[in-house]
Amino acid sequence: MTKTIPSPDPFDTATYPYGKEAGANKFSTTSCPTCGKLPTHPTTEEYPDANAQISASGYFMFRDKLSAKEYYISGMCQACQDSVFGDF
Repeated sequence: MTKTIPSPDPFDTATYPYGKEAGANKFSTTSCPTCGKLPTHPTTEEYPDANAQISASGYFMFRDKLSAKEYYISGMCQACQDSVFGDF
């Protein structure tokens, strides 16, 4: 039996407070290499950080620092990380 993990709401910054710019991984990919998902968090209103410049490539949202760090290593979005490592 396959466990289906729902995709996280990419705009819920209360649940997913860590954003990483698309392409900010060691492969410089701007979409998830596992599912092909494009970044879904593109605007300054949706990612309120006065010091950040939002680029056209957008942001992937992660639930914690470790998931954001894993994005750098693998390039996987939060939903794919959950399916590989489990939803903790």
